[in-house]
Amino acid sequence: MINNNQISKAKEAVILARVSSAEQENGKSLDAQIELCQEYAERNNLRIIQTYALVESSTKGDRKKFQQMMDFVCQQRGPIAIIAHTVDRFQRRYNESVETEPLIRDGQIELHFVSNGLIINKENYDEESSIWDFNVLGAKYYVQRIRINT
Repeated sequence: MINNNQISKAKEAVILARVSSAEQENGKSLDAQIELCQEYAERNNLRIIQTYALVESSTKGDRKKFQQMMDFVCQQRGPIAIIAHTVDRFQRRYNESVETEPLIRDGQIELHFVSNGLIINKENYDEESSIWDFNVLGAKYYVQRIRINT
């Protein structure tokens, strides 16, 4: 359930599930992410209006499918919750934070991360954005360690 200090204003949601490669896709990771996000939406009375299952890197090249999802969300009347299993399924670079922050501050979108119950929205942005930033830093660090170790 949503914490009292993280009350959602959104009634509709988009699910974002992502893997970095076709090899990961075959491991049913997308299905598991979607299922957990659907359960979260149901528990929190969020009506799912679209589900995006992306197979694209969050650190290399253009994120065309991610941008399609963001374009769809921006065309809706807000606020719209974007539900992702973890922060690193949503992003592993800070440029998405810079692009997303104005949408959050304007109340157009909320970010809901299922694994840790983190919600970033207009009302709590100043308090919760540091936790979001730390999660992005951790995701970026993980990718850097993989590069070093391979």
